[in-house]
Amino acid sequence: MNEELWRPFVGEWIEGAYKLCGLLGAGSFGGVFQADHIIEGHLLRRVAVKLIPAAAEGFSEQIRELTAATVLRHPHLLTAITAGKATLRGAGLIYLVMELAEETLADRLRRGPLTLQETVTLTRQIASALDHLHNRTPRIVHRDLKPANILWVEGVWKLSDFGTVRSIGDSSASHTRRAIGSLPYMPPESFDGEVSPAWDVWSLGVAIQVALTGRFPFEAPSENELILQIYRNEPRISPTLPSPFLDVVRGCVTKDRRSRWTLDKVLRTLDPVAAAAPMRLQAPRSRSRRPLLAGVGAIAMAAAAGVGSYYIRQRTKPQAPAPAPPLTRAADPKAWTPTVTKRKSGPPGTTEKQPSTPELLGRAKTSYEAGRYDEAKSLYQEVLRLQPGHTEARTGLDRVNRAQAAELIPGWLEQARRAAENGQYAEAEQSYQKVLGLQPGHSEARNGLDRVRKARGIE
Repeated sequence: MNEELWRPFVGEWIEGAYKLCGLLGAGSFGGVFQADHIIEGHLLRRVAVKLIPAAAEGFSEQIRELTAATVLRHPHLLTAITAGKATLRGAGLIYLVMELAEETLADRLRRGPLTLQETVTLTRQIASALDHLHNRTPRIVHRDLKPANILWVEGVWKLSDFGTVRSIGDSSASHTRRAIGSLPYMPPESFDGEVSPAWDVWSLGVAIQVALTGRFPFEAPSENELILQIYRNEPRISPTLPSPFLDVVRGCVTKDRRSRWTLDKVLRTLDPVAAAAPMRLQAPRSRSRRPLLAGVGAIAMAAAAGVGSYYIRQRTKPQAPAPAPPLTRAADPKAWTPTVTKRKSGPPGTTEKQPSTPELLGRAKTSYEAGRYDEAKSLYQEVLRLQPGHTEARTGLDRVNRAQAAELIPGWLEQARRAAENGQYAEAEQSYQKVLGLQPGHSEARNGLDRVRKARGIE
């Protein structure tokens, strides 16, 4: 779906106080705008406003983000100012007003890797935010730490995007049947449905290596191969990482979550380095008028697709605020329900000729028949971005998903059956969780998981 569908909202007002001045980005759940906070004609500050259709698919995830964003408070968590419900252009929308950032860590890394001291500052600030989430009541796991969700705000780094947070109560870990996150930053236990603070520690370790070297511990040409590598192989820790980050990354990216470093150990390891060379990190300004917002080579899972961290300031000359309209306004006679998608990355200001829908469908079919499933999926998703209800594209995408699942699921089911027959219920549960991670509605896996959990005494 096209960003252009959100552009008509530019110039609209929310509660007579927030004027939407420009579209910053759009995702599968909504659009994010730069806005002016104006009272009685006076500009108080510039903010970011996220709009979410009240009836959007995945609305529960967005409500989770709203709840977390408005409750959580920490110097290195992005601050929510207010939230509510509004009707704009005849559409019922939920809005979230957030502080406005200069850029993401992903933007910063496009200009080159961080220095040692920059990485120390970044790591200590984000680790302190994660430590706050993990030790509050109830305990919270972020589950989507990556450079695109780390923002530069008034001289410090802040963690954003709370749409994937998971409460684990007072427990050390929890289970979920839905794998969610950004694949290159997901730990191996995530594919078994395990959620614990160690998930965020793994993601932090990956982000540190990317920030210093531009390389991931695991790299693969497709999503399925990347999942298998993370699950089966040992991480490739860059030997060129400077001290103490070679030890920090190795400790964070440990396959066994119970042996993984804690955030406290990360912070204690970095304390001497920070004390030896104290420095306030300064983020150089990007020359682009509008920063790109995609992660550094991140392959994001469809379940995690969303607006992400588009709370980035537009570098344009501010206009004088116009008087606020009355609080009661007539709705636009043409009720409009917005549909949006993730931005395509590319140099700001560039344009390219878009292939037609028949061309995209033809290429998708060819890729599918050649067994290039990830390529076919991408092409079908592009058609649905342009035409959300396109039947052939939806059918094709379902066919690709089935084909991908067919390559992995039979083996996992067989492993689960054998493990259950031998009384190895924990191993059986892990195999069933992997099936459900790729195909959440798989009936045999759901039934099998229920059986082995009952056998283990887990309700």
